[in-house]
Amino acid sequence: MDKRVQELATLDCAQFQLEKVRTKADLKATFSDLDTVQSQLDEEHERNSKLQDKVRALEKEIRSMRCQALLRPSSPGTLPEQASSGGPSGSSQQ
Repeated sequence: MDKRVQELATLDCAQFQLEKVRTKADLKATFSDLDTVQSQLDEEHERNSKLQDKVRALEKEIRSMRCQALLRPSSPGTLPEQASSGGPSGSSQQ
């Protein structure tokens, strides 16, 4: 009987060690997956930052074009103040 108890204890210990190894392997795989996801997130963040920079540049360009359009006389001989205060360009002003 004592030998049987010893075998069961040894088997239990071996199972425990196997579970530890499996758990360790699972954790390594999980961390590897997390590293992959983090890399993808970093790349996506970089792309988003570049797109935001482009959007800001386009918004700045649009504002500049609007200002130029407002300052440009609507007809020859019209002063910029008259062009921006009256007529079609002044009425569409926001």
